[in-house]
Amino acid sequence: MKPLAGVLATAAVHAAGHSAAALWEAAQSGRCALRANRLQWCDLDCWIGDVPAVEGSALPPDLAQWDSRNNRLAWLALRDGAFRDAVATAAARYGASRVGIVLGTSTSGIRSTEEAYKERREEGAWPDAFHYRKMHSLEATARFVARVLRVDGPAIVVSTACSSSAKAFLTAARWMQAGVVDAA
Repeated sequence: MKPLAGVLATAAVHAAGHSAAALWEAAQSGRCALRANRLQWCDLDCWIGDVPAVEGSALPPDLAQWDSRNNRLAWLALRDGAFRDAVATAAARYGASRVGIVLGTSTSGIRSTEEAYKERREEGAWPDAFHYRKMHSLEATARFVARVLRVDGPAIVVSTACSSSAKAFLTAARWMQAGVVDAA
């Protein structure tokens, strides 16, 4: 494999906070961000990694039609100005169609999709707020991120449980090595 130019910027939202620096600090200090499960809809004695401030966050009015928990998580990460600047620089250098989006997730919002299917079964119709392509399809968050970042190269979500993040990096590297995109 030919070496890549390197990771130029990152954005992260996780149970330890809303930045790569917060994740690094938690790892260095040995601080665990897991907490006992208090989800009302899940009676399971376990520990979960709950990202702070997701439920209270909101998308800007022009993106309200994309509102879902997954897209709010992405929005929290996309508030990182250095990351957005790096993407804008890549788009200016290579063209928006040569910048790809590859995201890794363990669930890709399956909970909200299950709730919509339950309502359809019980009520005979989809919820009014059910917008499959913008909120529930596997690639919805990748398309949301591409829209926010104003890039229009390939955009996908890798959902393979714990290996998703690693596979997202590998997919991005393969795209660049194959000449599909110049940046991802």
